[in-house]
Amino acid sequence: MARAFKEGAPGLILIGCLPEECHHSYGVDHTWNRVSVMKKLLTLSGFDRRRIALAHADLNRPEEFVRTVESFTRTLAAIGPIESSLENQNKLNAIYNLIKYNTRIRHLLSAGLRRPWEDTYLGDQRHALDYDRDFSQALTEEFMQQRLMDVFREEQRPLKLDEISCFIHEDQRQLAECLWDMINNQLIEFTHENREAVYSLPH
Repeated sequence: MARAFKEGAPGLILIGCLPEECHHSYGVDHTWNRVSVMKKLLTLSGFDRRRIALAHADLNRPEEFVRTVESFTRTLAAIGPIESSLENQNKLNAIYNLIKYNTRIRHLLSAGLRRPWEDTYLGDQRHALDYDRDFSQALTEEFMQQRLMDVFREEQRPLKLDEISCFIHEDQRQLAECLWDMINNQLIEFTHENREAVYSLPH
């Protein structure tokens, strides 16, 4: 899903069977879990979350399938394409890299699957808000770190806070907190030049 946006798709709709008729048990639930993550990441990036959707269709009623697709097409037409700018492409690349490579997010995605024996987040709607709150917080943290790592890898040089802020257009206080977490996790390092912190990838 993330790759489709990275390669220029303006939107994406996934159409599955009716939940009560799914032959893969929790297949539709698992798909929704991933669509929900993409919606959150699109929102974090400043894109319209309606660019991705999950719908259901009865293959014995093709007219419903056609109506669903046409409705989504109208939504995309109203939203318009994603502006082809370097900043937007960097955000889409960060979404792709986060989904594909981030072990924390992949673990949390697995934890969100409905399983009767789950202890941390029970497969029960009463626990959905707890899971969503914790997952959203983790996603926000990891997405910011991913964007920062992409900047450091692209620039391949030490950067000051105001320079970093110019690259990803985020509040400097939030950036500083995220950078400090990355230092503590040994993802980056810092020194001081003229009493100002300078951040870089580890040597």
